[in-house]
Amino acid sequence: MRCSFMALATFCLTIGLIAADTSKAQTNRFTGNDQNVNRVIQLQSPVKPINQTTRSNRISTPLTNPEAMSFDEIKVPASLQKPGIPTVSLPTPPSVSKFSPQVTGNSRVLPNQQSGTMRQVSTVKTGQPVLTSQTSRLNNWISTTVQAPRYINVGKKAEFKIRVTNDSKDSASNVKLVAQLPQHAKLISSSTQPVKLENNSFEFSIPRLPGQDERVITLQVVPEKKLPLSMATYLKTENEARTTVSVRQPDLRISLDGPAQAIVGQNISHVLTITNVGDGPAENIRLDLDFPEQFQRLEQTSGSVISVIEAGKTSKINIKSLAVEPGQAEFKVSAQSETIKKRETTQGIRIIQPELRVSAIGPKINFVNRDGMYTIAIENSGEVDVTDVRVSLSVPQGMKVTTISRQANVDVTRGILTWTFPKILAKSSEKIQMKSLATGEGNQVCNILVSSKQTRDKELRLATKVTTRADMSVRILNQTGPVGVGGKAEFIVEVSNQGSRQAQDVAVQIELPPTLGTVSGNGSIQQFENGYLFTEPSVAPGKSVSFRFSVKGAKAGEHIVRSSLVTGESKQKLISEDTVYVYEVDETRVSESLSPVVPRR
Repeated sequence: MRCSFMALATFCLTIGLIAADTSKAQTNRFTGNDQNVNRVIQLQSPVKPINQTTRSNRISTPLTNPEAMSFDEIKVPASLQKPGIPTVSLPTPPSVSKFSPQVTGNSRVLPNQQSGTMRQVSTVKTGQPVLTSQTSRLNNWISTTVQAPRYINVGKKAEFKIRVTNDSKDSASNVKLVAQLPQHAKLISSSTQPVKLENNSFEFSIPRLPGQDERVITLQVVPEKKLPLSMATYLKTENEARTTVSVRQPDLRISLDGPAQAIVGQNISHVLTITNVGDGPAENIRLDLDFPEQFQRLEQTSGSVISVIEAGKTSKINIKSLAVEPGQAEFKVSAQSETIKKRETTQGIRIIQPELRVSAIGPKINFVNRDGMYTIAIENSGEVDVTDVRVSLSVPQGMKVTTISRQANVDVTRGILTWTFPKILAKSSEKIQMKSLATGEGNQVCNILVSSKQTRDKELRLATKVTTRADMSVRILNQTGPVGVGGKAEFIVEVSNQGSRQAQDVAVQIELPPTLGTVSGNGSIQQFENGYLFTEPSVAPGKSVSFRFSVKGAKAGEHIVRSSLVTGESKQKLISEDTVYVYEVDETRVSESLSPVVPRR
């Protein structure tokens, strides 16, 4: 037994020396001036000489799986180490006497460090059991793991799996994996389409590798010679310095609130509400307000700027204006900033003007001492009630008010009548009637003023021409009645002035038919062949004058006597007629003989 043990130890020592020489040769192969090489993973021999010092300091743990393999650390030459990235050396694992079923190599790259590459080499000898090795990790972000079969036969396909893992929470982009095969190996197929480079190298692209995720690339490789198959993998990342900044976007929502209807002359107030519905502060917000022509701006609002509105906050602005014209109007408001598109809102409003229509009716011409009837009508033709309506009428000097239909406030000193209406409903009217006596000649003007708080004042002028006129009348009367032929009939003529002016140059002409004759009159009467002419210089207003004359009946029958009146103001004849009946005056004789009276018994 002791001899067998010594023989076995000698064999293992020999194998270990051979493997050490092979490792040194393979390591030198990748330690030239290639500055892209960060780390070399070299498959080592599973059999090493037993070092007594190592054995005393470390405890060898038997593997439960006899096929399991351990990994040796290969240090990176100082010339290839990148500044700032430490090289970690792990203690040499204890030697084992079993073979591993697969080859595994790991390496990692931090995605937001400087761009560079990481190289890993896995070597499999054809026709022999597969050896395994593992490198220490440069960082704790992106790593690669290569898995290979235990044996590879010349001319047969062998499957290599390259696993790229991102252990960080951030995504890595544009990760490049380069697999370099020896010249005596041929790539048959791969799970990811590669780009072939020089020297039998293949590049695989991973556009995006999310955090806590991995990608597996499977290669089918055929060795054409019985030589060790060394596969080198390079892991490249772009120069990426990533800073995550929370991006917020403000947004505005605006609304305009105000009355839907207003009255001309009314002060209007609108409230503009601006709300930041985004998640970032809205800064330098410019407001533009389009005032309709029916309104007068009371304060400057358009073009104002709000410095900032925080997310979720609201700003309110009062907009004051005065309604000046009736009609349908529309307010337009917009808000915008350099980072926020224009937001607009509109609000319609109807402007109503109360309509009071005033009319007055009275005589156009009147005469002194004559009554005139006046009517004042106030009509509310609008759509709203009108309150506190006042109607004032100034009475001219040539008129005297005798009767009114409504009680009024009388200012005797100034001669003004005032009526007050607390409210005149929409689509309704009120009426005032007045009777006045014309006391003076001339153009008598009544000034009427209608006012309210909701309407503009309206003033009317109602003029009546008051004049004077001689209002003449003439009447002829038969004073005697029927007369016999050759008899006289007496007539009287009365001339009256019912006007307001004295009648001048009054003349009355008497026209007789041929059947009547004239009789001499007094000195104021001019006698003609067929009539008379009476004259009077003037007749005062309200006065009368009379003239008498006689006629002689020349022929029996009924005869007409006509009088005509003219004045100096009017040549229009005023005619008055009367009749006289003339009859025959012959005597009728009747005679009879009387017999003696015989007494009766």
